[in-house]
Amino acid sequence: MRSTEFDQAVAALSRRQHGAVSRRQVLDLGGTDRMVASRVTSGRWLRLDPGVYGLAAVAPTWHQSLMAAQLSEPIATIAGRAAAALHGFEGFRPCRPEITVPSGAGTRSRIAIVHQLTEHQLTVIHSLRVLTVVDTLIHVAGLANAGRTRLAFDHLLASRRVAIEQVAQRFHQLEAGRRAGSTLMRAMLLERLQNEFEPPTSVLESLLYDVLDRPGMPAYVRQFRIAGTRTGGRVDAMVALSQLVIEADGRSWHTRLDDFARDRERDRRAAILGYRTLRFTWQELRDDPDRVQREILAAHQWAPAAASA
Repeated sequence: MRSTEFDQAVAALSRRQHGAVSRRQVLDLGGTDRMVASRVTSGRWLRLDPGVYGLAAVAPTWHQSLMAAQLSEPIATIAGRAAAALHGFEGFRPCRPEITVPSGAGTRSRIAIVHQLTEHQLTVIHSLRVLTVVDTLIHVAGLANAGRTRLAFDHLLASRRVAIEQVAQRFHQLEAGRRAGSTLMRAMLLERLQNEFEPPTSVLESLLYDVLDRPGMPAYVRQFRIAGTRTGGRVDAMVALSQLVIEADGRSWHTRLDDFARDRERDRRAAILGYRTLRFTWQELRDDPDRVQREILAAHQWAPAAASA
């Protein structure tokens, strides 16, 4: 194969792989180690990982780094927090590549965190092999903090990307009691399998519930229906003892005028029925949950109903 034809074949392959190719692939295309070395020396190719190269003409991206990590091991699959970000889990952002390989593979990577899993199911996103949504959720339960994992789980349920029964079935198939994060995963499943549980309809609600579920907070009802509204609307939380309605309010999440009107109708109806309403914004819930907790407790403790109880 002539040098020009070889470079064209490599370029065509790299375009399907975010600008990355492996030594094995290069040899399959008719290249040689000498050809690889000359292109690395000249700066036309960049060494991304042992045996993995990026074309200098292609701007580096996060997807390229994921592909490079995958190409470093023929049986590698994107996993962990990187898989969560690739799937678009709430609370997960592009991060250092993570891959999983079979137990005992002995794989090492300069650019990726390597995990070993005896069994997993995979899918393909943007030409990348990645753990399925459910397997990714179960995997990150042992890697990310509990709050972030709960947030991602609730968002997946709310958007109907997973069903609670589907996650439970897969968890037991994996015999996940032996895995890191199995205690957290089991607790989350038990919480969400209860008949009274309703998945939050937005990340805002999930953050609010994280505060309301803290020790020492008053008992409350999720998704309480305010009687008498035209839309039969629900509020995010209601503390019956202190006649307190608590709502997560983010116009950046609910920008439609009819959503705004429904919120205000619920507020008016709640006031007629003797309830006070507290609203907290996305920024408050995300950045200062301790202050949100203090304000809810103060409103609860000063309520006439609570004071006389």
